[in-house]
Amino acid sequence: MGSFFSSTLPRLDVRRGTSLDLITYLASLASRPSDIDSTLDTLRKISARLRPGQAPSASDTRLLAKVYFDLETYLVNDEPLRAYTLEGLRSKVAEKFDLGTESVEHYWQSATNLNETVQTKSVAASSTLKAGRARRAGHWIIAVALLFGITGFFIPVTATPDMPWSNNFDMTFSLMGDVLLFGGAWLFLAGLPGFKARLRTSYRMLCAAMILLALAQSQQIIYTYLNLWDNPFILHGGVALGFAPPIILFYVSMLLFAKLLHVKNFFSSIVAALITCVVAAALAAAFPYFPSPLSPEVLRQALPPSILLDTFLVFAVGIAWGIKRVAAPAYTPALAWLLLGIASIAATALIYTGVQVLLPEVNAVLSYGGISALFIVSGLLLIKSAVMFNLIADEL
Repeated sequence: MGSFFSSTLPRLDVRRGTSLDLITYLASLASRPSDIDSTLDTLRKISARLRPGQAPSASDTRLLAKVYFDLETYLVNDEPLRAYTLEGLRSKVAEKFDLGTESVEHYWQSATNLNETVQTKSVAASSTLKAGRARRAGHWIIAVALLFGITGFFIPVTATPDMPWSNNFDMTFSLMGDVLLFGGAWLFLAGLPGFKARLRTSYRMLCAAMILLALAQSQQIIYTYLNLWDNPFILHGGVALGFAPPIILFYVSMLLFAKLLHVKNFFSSIVAALITCVVAAALAAAFPYFPSPLSPEVLRQALPPSILLDTFLVFAVGIAWGIKRVAAPAYTPALAWLLLGIASIAATALIYTGVQVLLPEVNAVLSYGGISALFIVSGLLLIKSAVMFNLIADEL
């Protein structure tokens, strides 16, 4: 389990604090690299004509200083995700490159006299404490989930005659999934300070989606404990109603995140999402249902809302994929795990819908908590993303 949380963010391998290093580091803080691409043209031109070990000339250093201060201005005023102050940025640079009491402005004034040989400290040094706390929190959440799962197995529930332990397994997996989702939401919220208000709104909606998903998943616990699976409300699609709010919130949270990074693809179009969802639900209503052992009347009421919600989840996955593609490398690990987490939730929903159509109402996949077990996977992936999200908040 330790290795699961041992990942780190991509790091700048810096051995000398040259003016080029300072600019490269500052550029790495931008979450949307395309915004600063033209600003870095000067850096590329100067780097291309320098021989190995050669320091920039005084005139080149002046040009580089302008690039550096332009990047500062962008990060303070226009960076879409992180909330930087000028004093905070310069403090980060001074600490990263061991400038001591020397100000960043003085560094650029005397860069040619310093012969570009300011020694640096380890880039990882400043992030150890918070990164360690995030990883330990992840370990504790998993441990608590295991404890709840073991306890849940011994909760007295009504036994199914032909599957005597099925409800116990369902209870165990449901409790574990709920704890992981609640814990992951808390970890995400812990990493919010230091980010822009609009990103915090997006992630709060993501956390609300995770909490509501855990509560919706708790239906499994209630229905299993009270033996309500034969209730007409549940048979006719009532379960889907509980999953509607978290699924919509997953979609909206990714949509807001995408707008921050100017992500535009098919999945980020609200019109495309609505049309696709309506068409998918209509096709589900017209489905002949011949493979299913359930009655056409039951499936005609239960399947369309499930398909509609599944489609919204697929669109959320598509938006998360688009966000990952355009974000800076430092954000890639957290976004990759987030993408996998949401994709696993979408896969779980699609599998559940497929089970409704293709398998008997009473089957091992549902009865032994197979769907609930998949939510455990989703919870673990989202916790991993939350840990990496905390590393971003600490290291950049």
